[in-house]
Parts: sequence; structure tokens; C-alpha cells
Amino acid sequence: MMPKERHELYLLMNALREDCITDAQFKRLDDLIADNPEVCRLYVDYTKMWADLQKFQTSANPTMDPELLLSRPSSGIDGYNAQLWQALAEEEKMAPGIKVAKEPVKPELIQKVIRQRVPRQFNKFSIVSGILSTAAILMLVLFAKFGHQKQYNYEVATLVDQINAEWGHTDMNMQQGARFVTSNHDLYLKRGIIEFLFDNGTRITVEGPAEFQVLSGDTVNLGSGRLYAMVSKEGYGFQVCTDGSKIIDLGTEFGVEKDLYGKVELHVMKGKTCLISGSGDQQIDMDVLQDSAVQLNTETGQVHRIVCNKDLFVRGINSAHHLVWRGETAAAHVPNHSFESPSVGPGKSMFGLDYWSVNGRAGVSSNGSVGSQINQVSGDGSQIVLIGIDGGLINLPNRDGDQIAWMNTDVDTSLTQFLPDTFAAGLSYELTAGLARAAWNPPDDVDQLQMQLCYEDRAGRVKVLAARTVTASELNWSDGHELIDFSLSLNKVQTADEWAGQRIGIRLISTYEGVATENGDWVIDNLSLKVKE
Repeated sequence: MMPKERHELYLLMNALREDCITDAQFKRLDDLIADNPEVCRLYVDYTKMWADLQKFQTSANPTMDPELLLSRPSSGIDGYNAQLWQALAEEEKMAPGIKVAKEPVKPELIQKVIRQRVPRQFNKFSIVSGILSTAAILMLVLFAKFGHQKQYNYEVATLVDQINAEWGHTDMNMQQGARFVTSNHDLYLKRGIIEFLFDNGTRITVEGPAEFQVLSGDTVNLGSGRLYAMVSKEGYGFQVCTDGSKIIDLGTEFGVEKDLYGKVELHVMKGKTCLISGSGDQQIDMDVLQDSAVQLNTETGQVHRIVCNKDLFVRGINSAHHLVWRGETAAAHVPNHSFESPSVGPGKSMFGLDYWSVNGRAGVSSNGSVGSQINQVSGDGSQIVLIGIDGGLINLPNRDGDQIAWMNTDVDTSLTQFLPDTFAAGLSYELTAGLARAAWNPPDDVDQLQMQLCYEDRAGRVKVLAARTVTASELNWSDGHELIDFSLSLNKVQTADEWAGQRIGIRLISTYEGVATENGDWVIDNLSLKVKE
């Protein structure tokens, strides 16, 4: 430890002793203790020495009650932990002895030396003064250690989102952006789901009803309820404590459920954790690995393996999109995704689709009757009747519903829709559509249809973010028989992206017309948009 750092440490401890330390100074002292093992040892040595002299002081002064300063229970913040010192003592007993090499004895000349005894003079006042001065200094350190309450009150995490959250009694302003401070007071989430982010990047999701405490920048105590932790690299070693157990992160994603009867379940989705418990007569120290789970009875100390339930815990939420993510792939709502609106009669087709913007010749068709193909356009050009061939217009057993969309192969013919939902930072998107060649008027092999995810910029121009081109030759075996699914993906949206917060656009557009076919048609159905964390 450098002299400059030692000097700074003494200044901070003096300020703590005088009860004039600022929040910034206390945070600095806390960081020094957490980050530097030498500082931590020095702090513990001071405390231990102080406790020893306190015993001497109370024995010399019977009127002082030793319980006044030594009755406070230990915790991870106090620096003294009885179990830790007991473990170190047991380790010391079992440690092998160390052999110390003896220096060779040098021969000495034997002489008869007679020394005159001189009585030593003691200054009783100096001895008493020295003892009392040392005791006074250590008492101040002990007071600063046990008596200063500001050490619990510093900010470590931010409430980033919540869905239908209802809190019990709390003095905190539980709005989005609120800061969590370290405290030994319970926070009671009566119902709903919250998500908060530690300053070290660890993300915690709590599902009500739940009681919990934020003890430090890397420790949460769970009294009851469900908690899911996504631990960052900087948060390695993160801890979830319950009555009778402690779960230590070793680079993980894991969920913890604690009921009111002493049962604790640990489900590990990624990485590894360490479960420690001293409940009952059992001493447990075990690793719980990825895709595994254990159940602990904290009253009896019994632990056994259970099936890892990957859908049990809420892993993330997005209140703007009303998304609650438990590890599964969520689906965004796409109005009229299977093209059932407007409804048309059997064997009929209509230009235009509800919610979809149509450019060129495109519309919706329902199943027809056996017979020859007839194209009939009404006087205003708004309706066309198509009678199917050999089994009907739509001979597609894997269609969704009774209707399908159709779109001509003329270049720039398109179906477009902008959803009510917007592109959200932190989410990625996957668009899927079932495509086929129309049996009544199939496209040429070289015709192309492009699937697009897009948005409108501030000038109203459509900007394509992701696209996939499907050539009609890829649908050869689908002619009137079965839809084939094609998908395209958009990578995770970043906060700084221009399209973050913009409405999600979906477009299907003909991009190339072959020379061998005139007025070919695509068939489209089973359209979906998946949202991924």
C-alpha cells in the first residue's frame, strides 16, 4: 500500500470517526475496503484490536456495560463474521506445520561476568496514560464502525421498468428511473413485476408478491417470492441470500424462489452457482450447474435435485410493448396476419386488405369450387371472381383460416403495414411468411418477391432495415399444394439507432418480373413477427 493511499485511508477513517464524513467520502472508503485486500485487513485488524482493548476497558471499569458496544449482530458489511473466523480457526488447526531452519550455534567464550543489578524505575502515570489513550482511540474506531449508520445509505441500482407494480409501505418513489439505496429494510412488492439494474450491469427481475432487500452493490436478500438474476462480468460473485442459505454467482443466469415455509429453489439457466447452507444439522457447500436445479428445506437442511424449470421465472419485461419474457420467443401482434379480413364469399377475391396498404394488383381470396378458371372484374374494378381448378382456388392444407392473400408479380406491387408497436432498444425481430405460387396463375421461375422489415423516417420515406428475396423457383413443389415458410431477422436494436422507437413496418413487394409469365400471382399466408430478448 502506497504512503499516499495510507494517508488517504487515515483521513477517511478520521472523518468517519468524527461523524463528519460526506457521502462521496464514505463511498470512497467503501470502495477502498472492497477493492484492496490490504485495506480490508487493516480495517479488520483495527476492529479486532479495538474489541480486545474494549474488554480490557470494561474489566477495568465495572460501571461500563460491555453489551452496549458488542451486542450488534455481525453482517457482511460490519467486517466481522463469526462463521468466517471459525472457518479460519479450523483451517489453522488442520494446516501442516512449518519447519524453521535453526541457525548454527556460535561458540561463546565462557567468562565469569558479574553484573550489578540496577532497579528499574516505572512511571505509573505514563503507563496508565498510554493505555487510556490507546483505548480512547480504538473506542472512536469502534464507534465509527458500529455507530455510524450512513454506511447503509448509498445508491447502487436503478429501477428500469415495471408492469402493474403495486408496492407495500415504502418511503421510496417507485417510479421508473428511481434509485435503490442499500438498506436492511424490506421492500414489499405486493403484485406485478419490476426490473432493476445494478451499477455493475447485473440485471434483476422480481415477480410479486415478494419481499427483498438490497444489501449492497452485489448482494440481495430474498425474504419471499421469485427473483431472476442476469449477472454481468463485472458483477461476478453476485449473491442472493435467504434465511439459512446463500447463493453465489460464478458467471451465471439463475432464478431463486423462496416460499414462506422455508423452501428455497435454485434453477440455473446458464453458467454455475455455489449454494451454501448451514441449516439444521447439515453443512452444504455445492455447485449447481447450468440446466440443473435443487430444492433446499432451510428448516431441516435437506437438499435434493429437481427438474430445471426454464419457464418458471420472468427474465425480462418491456412495459411499452406489454411483453413479459420467461425465456420463450414472444410474438408481436400483427393485425390481419392471416388475411381473414375483409371476408369474401367462396371462390371470390377482393382487391384491398384491412390494415394493409395495397400497391398494384393484390388482395384476398377465399376457397372456390371445382371448375374452370374465370376472371371477372366488377365495373368499378374493386372485385374479381376466381373459380378454382381441380379442388378449389386454395388447395393449401397448411393455410391459416379460410382466406389467403395474393399479389401480382408486376414490379413494385406490394402489401405494406406499419404496426402500432415500435422498434424497442434491446430487442431483435424475426419476420416469417408462408409463400406459394398461385395454382391458377403461377409466377415464372425467375420472378422474385422480397420480404422487408422497415420504418418511416422523419421525412416519411420508407427505410428498409432487413430484407430477404425469394425466387419463384424456390417454390416449384409448392404449386397449389403447400405453403413454404421463409424468415428474415433484424439484429438487436440499439438505443442510438434512428429506428429505435419508430413504428415497425412490414412489406412484401415484387422486385422482378420474368419474361415467360404475364400477370403471375404469389400466394401469402401464416405471417408472424417474433420478438426476442
